[in-house]
Amino acid sequence: MPELEGKALDLYEAAYGRAHYEKYSKLSRSLPQIIKSRNKLPPFAHQPYHDMESVFWILVWELSQALPSPASGNHQCQQPTLEEEVAFAEVFESLQHHQFRGPKDSRYWLLSQDAEEWQATLHPGCQSVAPLLASMAEYVNIEWAHWPQLPFDYAHEAFKRLLLREIVRLQDSGDDIALQRERRKVLPENRLRELTLSEPRSSKRQRLDPGGLKEL
Repeated sequence: MPELEGKALDLYEAAYGRAHYEKYSKLSRSLPQIIKSRNKLPPFAHQPYHDMESVFWILVWELSQALPSPASGNHQCQQPTLEEEVAFAEVFESLQHHQFRGPKDSRYWLLSQDAEEWQATLHPGCQSVAPLLASMAEYVNIEWAHWPQLPFDYAHEAFKRLLLREIVRLQDSGDDIALQRERRKVLPENRLRELTLSEPRSSKRQRLDPGGLKEL
């Protein structure tokens, strides 16, 4: 579970109280002692943590195509490198044409990207939010059905803290990013095909092993 400090913690406690904060933080610290279910996963049923997965994919879709407004500085004038074009093309294609193959989702390779890899996907003016996407992906990358003892809103709490921490960081750093509403980051269709003919980039991280998590 993400820990908050300073202004972010003060805002959280003003809204929800210290007891609410400690409830989830203590549960997070005891997570390694909570026995993972070794049984087969139950038949699929929509769970609250699936809502957080949807929030994550919407953020990825929107941020990967976002362009800063001219008021955000001269980042919008920078041209993407070849690596950044390839990264964006792969993410765009994975999201636009994703498929379910049994229990597998063709987008899931994105969940193993680290902050540096997410950074390559985003416009230079939006790259400061890459660590947020990497942190969110860690939670989406876990099959929480193995831990039925956890509160139904455990993933909600994690996302709430991550978003609050990021909002405070953007405000305090003066890096609040104004986005263009009328324009999106796009590549011509022929350029997309050209870039995605090559093999997908290999992520630096392996898929997370939930049994080894200590801070989630």
